Amino acid sequence: MLFRSDRLGRARSMLLGIAVAVIALLIALAPAVVPVPPFPAFTVAAALYATAQSLVMATISALTMERAPAGRLGSAMATYSLGYQFATGLSSLLWGAVITASGFVAVFWVALALQGVTVLLVLAFLGRRRRPRSEEHTSELQSLAYLVCRLLLEKK
Repeated sequence: MLFRSDRLGRARSMLLGIAVAVIALLIALAPAVVPVPPFPAFTVAAALYATAQSLVMATISALTMERAPAGRLGSAMATYSLGYQFATGLSSLLWGAVITASGFVAVFWVALALQGVTVLLVLAFLGRRRRPRSEEHTSELQSLAYLVCRLLLEKK
């Protein structure tokens, strides 16, 4: 995998995905602003937007697993999955309303504005440095006391 949020950092990974989404939306908007053929522009925009989604969604899944309370990982992932599916369905209806009220091009302008709001939310919630619970657990498991106890209690 080229970009991994555990190496790049959750906030940076999210911001990279949002930046790629903004570029995709600008390319999708291009046929309405400058004389470029729409099909190639939409094809490139779709590929970039899919890349952005893969970056953002993988990071959100990792955050969900990382921040889930002990013993509640299944419940946390189910809640995340249900929320994502609900938001996808609801947003389709809302985008339809935007298109009906303002035209097709308005969807891209509104989506660009929402990307800006998302950047602010990412910076607000992920901007501060916090050691994930999984790292705390991993460092605890690699401590000298744990290794000695494991060697002493291990059955041969």
